[in-house]
Amino acid sequence: FAALGHEVQILTTVTSSLKSECVIDGVCLTPVAAPSGKLSGRWWRGSKAFYQRQARDKFDAVLSVSAAGNAIAKLPRAADAPKFIFQAHGTSVSEIKSKLRVSTLKSTFSSMRNIIWFFRDISYRNYDAICAISTSVRDDLSAFPTSLLVGSTPVRHISNGVSERHFSFDVAKRSDLRSRFGVSADEKLIITFSRLHQQKGVLEAVEIFSELAKIDPKIRFAMLGAGPEEASIIARIERLRLVDKVKFVGAIERSEAPAWLSAADCMLFPTTRVEGLPMNILEALATGLPVVTSPNACEAELPCVRVSPDDRVRLVKSVLESISSEYPVERISKLPDKYKLETVAQRYIEMMGDV
Repeated sequence: FAALGHEVQILTTVTSSLKSECVIDGVCLTPVAAPSGKLSGRWWRGSKAFYQRQARDKFDAVLSVSAAGNAIAKLPRAADAPKFIFQAHGTSVSEIKSKLRVSTLKSTFSSMRNIIWFFRDISYRNYDAICAISTSVRDDLSAFPTSLLVGSTPVRHISNGVSERHFSFDVAKRSDLRSRFGVSADEKLIITFSRLHQQKGVLEAVEIFSELAKIDPKIRFAMLGAGPEEASIIARIERLRLVDKVKFVGAIERSEAPAWLSAADCMLFPTTRVEGLPMNILEALATGLPVVTSPNACEAELPCVRVSPDDRVRLVKSVLESISSEYPVERISKLPDKYKLETVAQRYIEMMGDV
């Protein structure tokens, strides 16, 4: 948005690296004194106070990332007030379905919370429009019972987008990272890159790695991310005697992601979750990396290999096929134009002028 010549302000939570208002790349970032990583009462009160204090007459539009703008959106508004857009990454119904698929006591109890949140989704009606980040989210919003809460609020579809410039393939970064982690030029590196949660298929990925290692001793694995399944993953890696084959990387800085994606030969993402449109898939495709994932993880037009997370035999075969060819000196982006950040930003600007 800023690159397109618009004044942009981001309202977010306080983090270790953002404790006071600052300007980065022409964008003003203002932290609210609320716990990071979640929406809380302190966030609702702080964001509402900020808007009432100085933002009411300052902006033409407010883009609420998920429910972050709910406290502001329900305030009384004049006819010339900013337009409010709700960016929907999923629905309470899809989240309930995802948790019930896991079939654990914890996930079942957690799904009860989403039932409560479902009724809070009546807040959709406080917005001028809802922007779905994928066709699956758009369809969920239009389907019963969520459609009852959406009411007459218009639903638009604008996909997630990533910067091809930032996530372009870099042969130098590939060589450097593989050298640092002891991956030779003739070895194939497969990565997982997601939150380490049971719904993301991370434990299934370890089992698939185990099968691949039996077939080809020159396959190496790297697991990127952090989450509640970290201890279970490490234990399973040890039990399957994969310690010398698997690099458990843990959480990485966002700036490190392009190097890992360039270094890899395939990304495996056998998620069981009802996904919206995961950024890891778009980022991988921007670097030209082959992606093997679940049918419910991405749009049909994206050039991914889709395999049911339950079909381990086919998953193993698909990964082997994706790494079978000789590695090119350079890789080009596989990202269709509609998923490029510049295209997505322009579509948001146009939508804000239309609603």
